[in-house]
Amino acid sequence: MLMGTRIMEVATGAGVDGHLELSGAIYPFSKLAEATVLAQARQVLAGSAELELHVDNQRDLLELAIARAWLDQWFAPAPLPQIQDASTGDPLLLVTDHYRVLDAAALAASLASQADVSGDAQQGWNRMMAGADGAQRSLSTINPGRSTDRVELFHRTQRLADAGRAWFERVAGAAVQHLTCEITDPAGHLARAGGSDTGRTLRSSSASTPDLPPEVIAQAIEQVLHRHYANWADETIPALDGRTPRQAITTPAGLERVKGLLREYEEGERRQSAAQGRPAVSYQFLWDALGISR
Repeated sequence: MLMGTRIMEVATGAGVDGHLELSGAIYPFSKLAEATVLAQARQVLAGSAELELHVDNQRDLLELAIARAWLDQWFAPAPLPQIQDASTGDPLLLVTDHYRVLDAAALAASLASQADVSGDAQQGWNRMMAGADGAQRSLSTINPGRSTDRVELFHRTQRLADAGRAWFERVAGAAVQHLTCEITDPAGHLARAGGSDTGRTLRSSSASTPDLPPEVIAQAIEQVLHRHYANWADETIPALDGRTPRQAITTPAGLERVKGLLREYEEGERRQSAAQGRPAVSYQFLWDALGISR
């Protein structure tokens, strides 16, 4: 754990040996804040040196930066994660093209003729593709519009939208007429919805979620969890008597405790996702990091 503190030098005197003492507050930093705090401290030191400030002034500025950084980790808005589409790696951008349907029967027939499209006019259509991992993923989604003569073409990235729009208009032909395009940036939407507590909204099971597709919310949370638990297997955990999960699994009893801990994580995520009305995020990556099975 990274900590900030003030160390004082006590001079040698009558009956006192020279030594160092901790003075004032100790500022512990969470693992997520470590990189930012160190970067800020280095920036302060470099700036002070460039200005040729007295060593006492350099120290005072560094102390102030550390104290502010400690307060920021608790009270400043947490930075939003960079939300990326899991299958393409592109930035997530919700793009909806609105069309007027001029010939519903022709549109349905054209879409039915496409081997990679499934669905109908009542439920909407999905154009699917097989990913590198063999999983089926949506390329384009065609939803019924707000009235019977409207459809909405939805994509989750700009690149998919550009390609999907060209494909849809080629397939639909004269059966549809393009009206408008609506673009939503999930990161901006989350920031507006969450206000100053945006970063904490994702971690609270009781907090309301913004008006975004549940899959988008789940994907954002998944990216945060993967970063947060990136080194989990090799971090000491109080519930494991101060051992790391990798150390604990070397004994049968420790292995069961680690499995129990992972199941607690998963149960908590199941409850939270149900409360938020979104898909649950998988913790399988932690099982895989340790090479253990359920």
